[in-house]
Amino acid sequence: MKIKTAIIGLTACSGCQVQFLNIEALPEILDVLDITYFPLAKGKNSDGPFDLTLIEGCTSTPEQIDEIKKMREKTKTLVALGTCACFGGVNAMKNFYSQEKIEEEVYGGTKLLYKSIEASPISNHVKVDFCVPGCPFDKEGFLDALKRVVMDKKPPKIYHNVCAECKLNERGCLLEKKKFCMGPVVMGGCSALCPRHGYPCQGCRGPSEDAKVETIDAFLKILEDHGIPKEEIPRKFMKYAGVIEPFRRIIYERY
Repeated sequence: MKIKTAIIGLTACSGCQVQFLNIEALPEILDVLDITYFPLAKGKNSDGPFDLTLIEGCTSTPEQIDEIKKMREKTKTLVALGTCACFGGVNAMKNFYSQEKIEEEVYGGTKLLYKSIEASPISNHVKVDFCVPGCPFDKEGFLDALKRVVMDKKPPKIYHNVCAECKLNERGCLLEKKKFCMGPVVMGGCSALCPRHGYPCQGCRGPSEDAKVETIDAFLKILEDHGIPKEEIPRKFMKYAGVIEPFRRIIYERY
């Protein structure tokens, strides 16, 4: 019997939903999943219940919080799909500024027709069974999570950082080239995709398991020693997972 599945989007760019549609193994996935709710791609949608719900995006309105609570009640397994759902994502950068300033910057004098609240990961409001981070999410990571859902197994625990993946593959360190790479404090699992192509890690997978305050303090010292401008540091930490500890504390305490 197929797994009855819902896919919904909250505050995000819809990139993770599109990433799902672009998975090369999608025909095989559809042999397993019966997607009965997917407003982005379907005209007719079921009200549930569901065996599996994939949620893209963070919450930024009261209505979205109500929506995911209802989804949680009628689904067996709930997956946070992508960095916005797992950590708040780019949208949560607004939490570090006043609501009035954000509304003025984005909407000018236009009055909002809805109530905007602080952006937050969905785990702040409901139990999340699996988190598949990335912006967009890593396809292999998603397929692994899906296999575990099908086999009723627990999600994997990733203990290493992006830096470790570079070292395992004997790649040169971008920090030594005075590039601001977040690899030492960001969770691995992406095979160091950005550094592999010469781009510094931006931190889209959220804090690594060993990203404690002491580790981050040492990392900040390295950045300063390499001449990274002080004003760039909080922007990098808040870009994808600024509302998640210990990144949040570092932003407020150090900058």
